[in-house]
Amino acid sequence: MGGLYREFGGFLLANQILHVVFIFLPILWLLGVLPPLTALFLWIGEQGLVILFGGSPMASDIRYTWVASCEKVPHALSRCHTKRRTGARAAPALLLV
Repeated sequence: MGGLYREFGGFLLANQILHVVFIFLPILWLLGVLPPLTALFLWIGEQGLVILFGGSPMASDIRYTWVASCEKVPHALSRCHTKRRTGARAAPALLLV
């Protein structure tokens, strides 16, 4: 490992800079400078979809309708399941708001 640093001096500098950055990451998250981790995961997923399937991340009307409907189905199904378990009347299978 020490030989790698001797051959490539940039690795040592990058290592030192990243150690300082990683120390301050929690503080930056607490101050609101960095977005929450859930937004980071969604961004990474979006980048993966754009890279794998091509196109742009900007939603067309058809793409937005498809994504919005896909988001509502699990939410509606979970509401139906919890209402049945409590004995209340079941909600419709698909709720469009």
